[in-house]
Amino acid sequence: MQPFIAMFKPFWDRVVVFFKVPFIYQNYWDAYADYFRLVKNKQVIYTLRSGEKFLARAGKFDIAMLTEVLGFNVYEKAEDDIVIRPDDVVYDVGAFIGDFAIYASSRAKKVYSFEPSQTNFSLLEKNIELNRRRNVIAVDKGVNGTAVTIDLLVPDLAEHSNTIDPSLLEGRNLSYQTQTIDCLGINDILDDPMFLFPTFAKLDCEGAEFSIIDEMSVDVLKKIRCLIIEYHLTAQTPDEMAKYKRMVDKLSDIYSISSTPVVKSATQDIGLLYCRNKSID
Repeated sequence: MQPFIAMFKPFWDRVVVFFKVPFIYQNYWDAYADYFRLVKNKQVIYTLRSGEKFLARAGKFDIAMLTEVLGFNVYEKAEDDIVIRPDDVVYDVGAFIGDFAIYASSRAKKVYSFEPSQTNFSLLEKNIELNRRRNVIAVDKGVNGTAVTIDLLVPDLAEHSNTIDPSLLEGRNLSYQTQTIDCLGINDILDDPMFLFPTFAKLDCEGAEFSIIDEMSVDVLKKIRCLIIEYHLTAQTPDEMAKYKRMVDKLSDIYSISSTPVVKSATQDIGLLYCRNKSID
């Protein structure tokens, strides 16, 4: 039964999105045109039913990410009490064009958004300004376990999939450009008085999540109420599974964890870990 469900899940997800789009966007015809690749090489401002506005690139799957984050709210899980609170300081690692940053900023005290891609960061800044969110601090750096200068691979048609791990693009027939970026070490950020300490953190950083959690001490993790982590595995090799198991084992002593698959195929296993601190109300 599970393989049967997995086979039809992508089709069912598209059906759900098709019917939900008019309830998410005021200019839903623009969204439909973008989904069906009828508009390319153009910037579009999408206006949500809730009033927020997002400058995005038509033809580059930006609309899919906006819908996932803002229409389906994948970075919270209310049934597990993984929700943003008014006094939260949120770390948004892998901010993309600001979808989650804008969402979180209407609920939290402060949001720090880290995005290394030059083109994504430009849209992130514009969307912060477009929505007049003064409690969002945009940082044009990546985040890794330790500080490093490294190549970022930027797919031409899917800039939400920017990654420092070439294996995550293998077998996907994606052409890409390369940018040299600076990544901040997670502990350098946490020790820097310029940054408030996070109580809620979202890590969607295309493979860097393992090194970030590796470098964070248990004492630090114990102070964070909620963690949302998108994990990325390629072909489920022994090395990849060992990294994943090490991360989950470390977190499970501190957090109640549930997971939701996003993509599961012969070459990739991507999912979300929802982590709620057992000791913080």
